[in-house]
Amino acid sequence: MPQSYGPVYLHIVFGTKRRENVLTTQLHTDFARYITPILHECKSRLIAEGGMPDHVHLLIDLGRESSVKTVLREIKSKSSKWLSSKIGKDFSWQGGYGVFSVSASHLQNVVHYIENQEEHHRHKTFQEEFEEMLKAAGYEYDPKYFLKDDD
Repeated sequence: MPQSYGPVYLHIVFGTKRRENVLTTQLHTDFARYITPILHECKSRLIAEGGMPDHVHLLIDLGRESSVKTVLREIKSKSSKWLSSKIGKDFSWQGGYGVFSVSASHLQNVVHYIENQEEHHRHKTFQEEFEEMLKAAGYEYDPKYFLKDDD
């Protein structure tokens, strides 16, 4: 086969430092527009973006040339500076993140989940949501460090 194929669909979740509630609906929309060319530079593609004032959900096609680490470093470092200028004060993302693989047959379910974050969070906190995601993925974690900031 002369070419390589293989979409890698990922649901990525990360929060603002100290769970600061700064991401308005408009900032989420602007953030999606802002990171689209960053992802393109990384040979990746944004499928959906959403979240709440203190966290972001992304559904991306990582592509076959980038790593999760590289894509997240680019998105978080560049958007931190951009968001600082948008909100008029220093802004930082929490150091960690969650990344979950998604099969092609579940893409629409994940898009729906991301687009309906406000409804979803009427019933559970970010921490409860994230813990459920980790458990569903079969990932073991140490609650002592769960959603703690780096500083």
